[in-house]
Amino acid sequence: ILEVYITNSGPVSSMTLGFEFRNLGGSFDLVTPYGNKPEPPKPLYVQEHGDAIGTLTVAGGLHVNVLKVPDSILIGGSGGDEGNGPTNLPIHSVPTLCYSMKIFISANTTEMADGFCVDNIFFPPAGAWLTESGLVQIAPTFNGQENASLINPDAPAVCFDLVQRPPCDPPQITNCPTASIKVAPFSAAAWNFDYSPVDGDPVNWSVQALDPVVNAPTIDADGNFAFAIAGSEAGTMKSFRVIAENDCGLDTCDLSVELIGIMPFVVQIEKTHNSLQGNYEYVSITKVNGSHEIGGFDFLVAYDASALQFTSAQLGADLGPSGCGWEYFTFRYGPQGNCGGSCPSGMLRVVAIADANNGASHPDCFTVPNGGELVSLKFYVTNDRLYECQYVPIRFAWIDCGDNGISNIGGDTLLISAKVFEFENTDPLIDPAFEITDTSCYFAISYGGACSDCDVSDKYSPQRFVLFWNGGIDIVCADSIDAPGDLNLNGIGYEIADAVLYTNYFLRGLAALNPNPQIREAQIAASDANQDGTTLTVGDLVYLLRVVVGDALPFPKLSPFANSASVSFNNGSLSTESSVEIGALHLTFNVTGDYAIVNGSDMTVISAEFNGVLSVLVYSGLDDLSKRLSAGHNDLFSIAGDVELLSVSVSDYNGNMLTPTIGKSVLPTEFRLSQNTPNPFNPVTKIGLDLPVASDWTLDIFNVSGQLVKSYTGHNQGHTDIEWNALDQPSGVYFYKARAGSWSETRKMLLLK
Repeated sequence: ILEVYITNSGPVSSMTLGFEFRNLGGSFDLVTPYGNKPEPPKPLYVQEHGDAIGTLTVAGGLHVNVLKVPDSILIGGSGGDEGNGPTNLPIHSVPTLCYSMKIFISANTTEMADGFCVDNIFFPPAGAWLTESGLVQIAPTFNGQENASLINPDAPAVCFDLVQRPPCDPPQITNCPTASIKVAPFSAAAWNFDYSPVDGDPVNWSVQALDPVVNAPTIDADGNFAFAIAGSEAGTMKSFRVIAENDCGLDTCDLSVELIGIMPFVVQIEKTHNSLQGNYEYVSITKVNGSHEIGGFDFLVAYDASALQFTSAQLGADLGPSGCGWEYFTFRYGPQGNCGGSCPSGMLRVVAIADANNGASHPDCFTVPNGGELVSLKFYVTNDRLYECQYVPIRFAWIDCGDNGISNIGGDTLLISAKVFEFENTDPLIDPAFEITDTSCYFAISYGGACSDCDVSDKYSPQRFVLFWNGGIDIVCADSIDAPGDLNLNGIGYEIADAVLYTNYFLRGLAALNPNPQIREAQIAASDANQDGTTLTVGDLVYLLRVVVGDALPFPKLSPFANSASVSFNNGSLSTESSVEIGALHLTFNVTGDYAIVNGSDMTVISAEFNGVLSVLVYSGLDDLSKRLSAGHNDLFSIAGDVELLSVSVSDYNGNMLTPTIGKSVLPTEFRLSQNTPNPFNPVTKIGLDLPVASDWTLDIFNVSGQLVKSYTGHNQGHTDIEWNALDQPSGVYFYKARAGSWSETRKMLLLK
């Protein structure tokens, strides 16, 4: 090895170095491939070291003039401009190894009196040894002598003792493949190389890729070659050069690896964008890529049950009745069948089989085109506005080896997970980012793929041939649908028309808004006028009215439900008690027959009835938007008729929602036995009894055979609830009968265990 150590006080932008080799008694050869310069496809002659790597690159890189071989050699090159460019050879205050060459000297050398000597010499047209720092050319020294070929031509050469090695043989690779090695994507090409003579010097193995590859090839000290195939390389041929080298020479083997033209499956859960709350969203499971036919699949999918409610699934159109006509498809609400008492489970399973082998009928095909839909999943997106602007993941999950498996037509090969990626990945075949593959299976539920234990079976070994790509639902940001306060979507927020539309909503409900779901969702988003995160509240109406009148600015409120208000409904009269001013109330009642409302305050009271539910809005009205109820006690209105208070929402004058407490005392007007709730039940249910006058009463429960199983008695007036725990009773139909004086009534209920 000839090593060039350099000491320089300033950056070197270019140089020429000439060496003459003499007294060899024969010739020398530069050993290639060696080092990294020049670059392929040119032979490699010189190895750069340390901070010299990549410095002389501007003018075509480091040059090697091999026309002088076997007597001498010239190397040189150019770096940055004027000695201070980005690719100059930096300062070396001490001798530093920068370049080296490997020289082979024939074992037949006889004239070795002076050993092996090296001179620096003049090389036309490059000239004598030169280096350039800035714009100044400098004659360097070689072995302590200045420019030996011009200034001091008699300067001594640098000589080394030369020890003649015993004869040896270069290695010969004995099992170079004569045909290409065929491999499938996501497997590895492998070959064990051997050489002779085995009793010669130890062999160093190396390998070069002669074609661009995604993964670099490797070869270990024992000649084991390996090359991992990327999915994007399917259907291509890659060439490599393997080199076996010892001190006596080298041998090479060129081999080809043929990547057979099959593509792994890429199965993706769709990621939606701007999904509306309170609406259904459809999410597809898609076959993005894959060249195999499919005999069936079993997918296990996990989702956030607090944000999404899974409702149904159906087979993709290409595989359904209008496509291939696959014969079996089902879905379950949990990983081990329907989830039972723990619904929703947050997991679902979808299973499809192409041919059920149950008769003469068979599917027309077993393929779905790339980009085709395998399954369509239907979710209800929560209307809880705390989830607005959130991403809700939907991911593949693994509990056992059969999860997320794809079968071939014959059923003797199961294709399982090779890699798993999150939705941010751009293309799993070529993009390694956002991979979450983990086959260690530390937890009961894995999201990184099938366990490593799944790779081996007693009969057929599953093949890791499927790339799974997760998705999810992006819930729309409310402020991206429409600006707060612009309920009518005319581009002008906090105007009187918005207030009118808002009051209509409190009387008519969602029927007052646009029937188009997209537009209606924008109106709901814009309804959060006080920006407390809760839409369609009387607090929003109050704050919107204050902005309209100029009493407030459209700034967000930060303290909803910090205060409370007590609402009492006694004998048809409604009143409030609070420590803060009240801006509005919205109340709903069950009404039967005729009724009449009498306003007892200076607030505006408007009402409307739909399907037996009466909505009442108490607010400032549109004539004087500054009206409010003072803190303390306020009598609001009275209702004459058969009514029952259902719900109350209250806002203070700043638009903050108040926490209501409700006190109501309404005597029933007739005897009545209510239907038990829940019904069916397991094992506890509640039975309601209305007594208009103080009465002794009896409630008896019978089984379907007429046997008395439970009896309750009491003396009450008003409404009474009786709770029955049927833990010791079998499933079935039961009857319950209430008696009070001459009145009696019987109803039926169902116990399901």
